[in-house]
Amino acid sequence: MFARDAYNVLQSQLESAVATITPLPSVFNGWPTEQALLNQVAKSSNTFISLYDPGFSRDDSRFLLFTANEVTTQAGITSAVSLPLLVDTVTVTLGGTIVTNDAVSVVLGKGQEIETATASAGATDTPTTMATKLASAVNTDLASWVSASASGSVVTLTNITASVLRVASNVGNVGSRYTEVGRVVRDAQIDVWAGSDAQRVAVARLVEGELVSLDSHFGAQGLSGSDETWVRIRRMSDRFIDDDVNRGLYRWCFRGTLEYGQTAEESLWSVLSFLPSFTGSVAVS
Repeated sequence: MFARDAYNVLQSQLESAVATITPLPSVFNGWPTEQALLNQVAKSSNTFISLYDPGFSRDDSRFLLFTANEVTTQAGITSAVSLPLLVDTVTVTLGGTIVTNDAVSVVLGKGQEIETATASAGATDTPTTMATKLASAVNTDLASWVSASASGSVVTLTNITASVLRVASNVGNVGSRYTEVGRVVRDAQIDVWAGSDAQRVAVARLVEGELVSLDSHFGAQGLSGSDETWVRIRRMSDRFIDDDVNRGLYRWCFRGTLEYGQTAEESLWSVLSFLPSFTGSVAVS
């Protein structure tokens, strides 16, 4: 997670807190321009809530590395093998709604040996095109064991050895693992800008109430983003700023901190080369 991600969490929290105000306050990251304040807020019923990053932060790491989240994509492609043992021929039938990065394999076993051929899907692939890809991969990577041909979405495997082969077909897709490697505490400033003192107080009370509520729960704002790390929002101080009341601008400034995790992302890939265990024997005539 980056600083902007943590500020986006704070923005979402404050938008919910002031949702009952009419007109709805504009909550945004950054510092408002003087022109925007004078043209849109001053002497009006409109309100801005700006989230300003002063740019000061410090390391607050105090935990061992841990996995914050894993996000995986469910494979859309399906495969079905007609028989688990390949004596003469076996078919592999593909189906499903294919998504990008889907992969399908043919896995062959002979004694202690295991060999695999795989095909990966692009955005426009169908079961039929994937069957063609898989047959080509089999004829390249498993040429000493079988030959393959594709017809529609069906791949036919023909045994060219003198042995009975174990056969399986697996499907999968990719994913990501997020590991929290440290935590950062960053200064945060929240400014309520209003066109009247009454409007300033009405909005600021909701903002303050939300921050106090978060303080009572140790500032924790739950999990955020795909990395699923905790963001903690803590209120430190606040003050009225009436420098621009002559121009019809009323401001209430809150200061606090945002604590958030820093994560490292790793790619995850499905393992498609495993074979199920078999017991018993097969008679070949």
